[in-house]
Formats: sequence, C-alpha cells, structure tokens
Amino acid sequence: MSMRRLHRIPAWLALALCGSSLIVTGHVMEARAAEVAVPVTVTATGDSDNFAELRGWQNVVFGASIPVDFSYYELGSTVARRDLLDGTSEFAIVGVPFTEAELAERPADAGELIELPVSVTSLSVIVTEPTSGGQPGWLTARVDPECDDPNGECETLYSPYTGPIRIPPDNLSAIVMNLPASFRNNNFAEWSHPAMRATADGSLTIQQRANQRHSALSRTEGTAANKFIMDYFAELAPTAWSLSQANYAEFPYEPVREEFSTRQKTRSRLDAQLRDIMRTESAGEGGRPPDWTGNLGVIPTTYLQRLAPQFPLVKYRVVEIQNANGDWVSATPETVGAAVAAGDRANIATYEKVPGAYPLVYTNRLYTVAGTLTPSEANALAAIVRYVATDGQQAVVDHLGTALTAPMVAEALAGADAIVEKNCSQAGFEVVVAGPSEFEADTTGVQAIASMKHCVPTPPPPPTTTTTTIPETTTTAPATTTTTSDTSTTQPTLTTTEPTPTATATQPPRPATTNPPSAAPAATTPPAVAEVTATVADTVAEEAATTVPPTTVPAQPSTTSSTLAPRARGVALAELPMKRPSDGSSGPKQLGTLMLGSALFLGPRKYLNARRTRT
Repeated sequence: MSMRRLHRIPAWLALALCGSSLIVTGHVMEARAAEVAVPVTVTATGDSDNFAELRGWQNVVFGASIPVDFSYYELGSTVARRDLLDGTSEFAIVGVPFTEAELAERPADAGELIELPVSVTSLSVIVTEPTSGGQPGWLTARVDPECDDPNGECETLYSPYTGPIRIPPDNLSAIVMNLPASFRNNNFAEWSHPAMRATADGSLTIQQRANQRHSALSRTEGTAANKFIMDYFAELAPTAWSLSQANYAEFPYEPVREEFSTRQKTRSRLDAQLRDIMRTESAGEGGRPPDWTGNLGVIPTTYLQRLAPQFPLVKYRVVEIQNANGDWVSATPETVGAAVAAGDRANIATYEKVPGAYPLVYTNRLYTVAGTLTPSEANALAAIVRYVATDGQQAVVDHLGTALTAPMVAEALAGADAIVEKNCSQAGFEVVVAGPSEFEADTTGVQAIASMKHCVPTPPPPPTTTTTTIPETTTTAPATTTTTSDTSTTQPTLTTTEPTPTATATQPPRPATTNPPSAAPAATTPPAVAEVTATVADTVAEEAATTVPPTTVPAQPSTTSSTLAPRARGVALAELPMKRPSDGSSGPKQLGTLMLGSALFLGPRKYLNARRTRT
C-alpha cells in the first residue's frame, strides 16, 4: 500500500471539516456585521483654522456606538456661509459671522440660525530662513571690536542670531499686501527700512543690504485669516495701508473683506499656501529675483507643529508682532489667553491696549439652521459639539492653541441642546433629557455630562382597557361557588346544573384573542361529548378558585363565546405569507450545513457498506 493511499482523506470527512468551518465562519461574519453600526453623516464647510486638530476630532466621534461621519470641506468662510444658507451643507464653522447683507437675503420663513463657539483661534506669521547674499541664515555682522587698523579695514565677524525676529505693523502690511518699493519711493517691505533695522539694532545681515525683501503667500479664497490680518493693518499700520489703497484704488479695501486683491500672491487652500511658503525658491513668477530673501505667510497657529515634520529641510521662524499696547508678542497660550480674558471681540488687542495680549485672536463659531436636520443628524451634530467643546479642546492645546473658557463651554453645550430641540419636530419623535446616548463620544468629559437633550422616537401609547362579556352557558358540574374580581376585565358567570342543589361559579379573566371562537354546542349532547364537557367544566370551576392578576389587553372585536376554549390555528393569518425555509443556495452557513449534512449521510453509509462486505 502506498503512502499516498494511507494519507488520503475520505470524502465524507473532508465534507464534514469544510462544512463545520463554513458554519463557524458564517456565525463570525454575522456577529461582526451585527457589531457594525451604520454611520450618520453630517456635512460641513468652513475655514481651515482648525485643520490641524480636525482629523483627531473626526476619529473620536466616528468611534461612538453610533458612528458620526463628520465630513468637513475647508473652502473658506465666505463659501461656508453661502453653502449653509443654500442648504448645501448641514453646518458651517467660520470665524467671520454672517453679514447684514447675507441675513437680509434670507427668506422670511427661513429657520433661525443656531450658533455656538467651537474653538479659540489665532494667526501666526512665519518667515523662512534668508537664503541670499552669500551669508544665508539669520546671521549678525559686526566689525571686529579688537581691530586697530587705522584704515578701518577690519574683519567682519559673523555669528548666528538667536534673538526674536520682529516686524513692525507698517512693514508687515507692505510685505503681505505686496506694496512695491517703487510706489512713492517707499521701502516698507524691505529689511533695510529703518523700522526693521531698529528691531535688531541693525546687526542682521539681511537688514544691512538694500532692496532685500521676503515674498508673502496668502489664501486666494475668502477666509477669516485674510480679513483679520487686514483689520490689523487698517488699525495699526495706517501709513502702509493707505499706500496700498492708493496703489490699487480699483479694489474695495474698506470695509475690509475676506478676499485679498489680485495684487497679492495667493494660493487656493491652506495646503497649497503652506507648500509654497516652505519652498526654498521664490514663489513668485519668473524664478528667483535678485531681491528675494525668503517667504512669509500668515497661518493658523495650531498648524505650526506640523510644519517641521511636513517640511523637514526648511528652516523657519515665528515672527513677533506688536499689539495696540506696543508689546512685541507671538501667539502663545499666555498671550492668547490674555486676549480672550479681555473680551470676546475679534482682534481685541488690535483695538484696545491689553498688556501682553496677542492681537490676532478670534473665535471660530459653528452655525446651523433650525429645522433643516433629521433627528439622527441633530443628535449626531450635538454629539460633535459636546465632544469638541469638552475633551476635544485638548487637541487644540496640544497644537499650541488655547482652550475655550468655561463660559464658552457652557454656551457650546447649551447650543448642542438647542440643535436637538429645534430639529426634533418630525412626527413620531420627541425631545428627552437624559445622560449620554449612543451618539456621544466615549470620552471622560462627554460621559460626565449628566443632562443633555436627545431626539428619540415617541413611545407607543399605553394599551387601552376593554371589557369583554361572555354570555352565560349552562352545563352539568359539581356544585361549587367561587368569586374573583378584576378591575380591568369583566368575565362571564358560568352556571352549572345538577339534579342536586345548583351553584354559581365565576370564570377567571383571560386575555382577549383575535381568533374567532368555536360555535356554541347544541342543546342535546351525545354521552361521550357530555362526559368530556363535564370534565372541562370541572377544570374550569377548579381554575376559577385561583385569583388571577388583572390583565390589561388591547381593544378587540367582540366575539361569541363557547364553553370550550377556541383552538388556536397553527399559523396566524397576520403572519402570512410565511418566509420560506432557506434552501442553502447562498451564504457560508447554508453551504456549510449542506456539506456537513452530506458528510453525515456518506460517513454512516460507507461504514454500513463496509460491514456488509465483510459479512
């Protein structure tokens, strides 16, 4: 006998193994499918101010028992507000509120706007390291103080500059607004300007060469960043701002808009802006001009942490700017916190003298329209707000931002409840106040909220109480008298007659049935049937002696009663047509069952055939 024959697996055993495996696989697949809940999608458009922390927020809310698909498109504040009013998105997150003109165009019957704070936002100015002039980098140049050459031909000593990079408001305005030096002989955008030289005692090499300037890259679409940096220029850089207006009088600079003029170098979307800012060559057309020294941009502060990993070969510095108090500041939790503590006005330290406060600070707010969300969407959006306003603020802090204040958190949570309440008017739904629902993120802060509003299906009304009276029936039974009472159902009186003294028995209550009863028996009963009837009557009388708890049943049509309980049908008519049994035509469980059944047939059959052969 060959080794191959010894190791051959019988067909019935192979079928049994494969069938068992398929059945187990089918159960696992069904269990996993049952665990996966269908996500509820809510779509938003907005600014890119929260782009750094957005992915973390999305991941957490999608991990709820009922996943929330937080779809977000960073199209700028102008488009986001328009999309919300047009019904293109369910909500918007923007730093610039709706204008009076936008609100005036809304139909009279449009739902009210619900708004709430999402995050405190600040803007930071970054500059890439200088790359021209033979001495790249932030270097200082000083004549050797120990040189005693009478002709003054002393060696120039270079050393790294570790101090802050500071740009005064007028100079920053000229750079960002792309104000040419040729216009009215201004050189505000150049590092050699006296105000720029004064920020580092003129020791920076980049400040000692004429015509050296950085190129600014900004956003093309309408954004809060564009508006608030130009608000800063209009207030604290009046000279350069006036020059920009005169240089391009066709553009409506005031009131300040969310879009830059076409004289600025702009790129669509934050990722494109950052990519061009962090280039090692000029972002301007025509390659690298002789006066170009690097790039500059105004970006969300929370994105700063991502620059180094994303652009590891590019060196950059965060610029210090001046507030209305004259302080040199950059965006830090302390300086942004000082601005927030001073009031909720956007750019408050630009207009008011708040010591140590950063001037480019504002609040991003979420807007949605009442009556435009389904119950599930309302619950989902409220869940997003509750997470972002509580535990989600840690992502802002981790990205060098500042968390919402306690009053802002309270306003956001109240807004989440308002979203639910003002979108829960659909028939069959109602607002309930309870703890966290399946939509909520499984995080400490959210789960600690004991009272929040949810839009849930209205529970069915309680069943009504009906009274069914069964007519009296006369039969032969032993004399027994028992009385029970029930407040919800009135039961018939069953009278039994014997040659001896008669007695009355009250039948206990029974749930009403939709099945019609049998017909009443005839007056003359055959002996065999009479015997069975008497036995049943005895049983009924015995059961009547036991107290049965009251039962409330739905209203049913009145029916004619019989001494014998009606016989239940095998199949209720209400459940037809019946679901046909599975034929095993699809699915691993069905196929596995077929294979296992075949194995159970073939195995014993082979065994019996073998025994017959031996005998």
